[in-house]
Amino acid sequence: MSTILNTVASYLCNLSATHAITVALGTTLTFGTNFFIGGCEATEANTITLIPYGGSPPNISNTQNPSVQIETRTISRYIAIELQQALINFLHMNQLEGSGLIQAKQSCPILLSTERGGRLIISVSNYNIKHVKV
Repeated sequence: MSTILNTVASYLCNLSATHAITVALGTTLTFGTNFFIGGCEATEANTITLIPYGGSPPNISNTQNPSVQIETRTISRYIAIELQQALINFLHMNQLEGSGLIQAKQSCPILLSTERGGRLIISVSNYNIKHVKV
């Protein structure tokens, strides 16, 4: 089944090695290795996880309004901010190849916490997506 989250994931996986997001990570995105959907599967550094949450209710014109949080785990605060800001700059007001409009909920990333004795920095950015039901 296709979901708007799969569209976002596909969009990010197709980034070139010279894109600001992949440069901040130090590598391209590979599903199941450094890129995950749906939960906190990532335990290593330099990973991105898409986490869906409800968003606002759909409207009567068949438009849905899901939300997604993009969580990153990096080895430094600098990389966390650089990577999350690249995600915000790239995704905000992006048309997602005609599947929907994605809008960032904030203008800068949120540094949440650390893991593994401070060796992994967890940061997030949040987005609303407006799209016609898939």
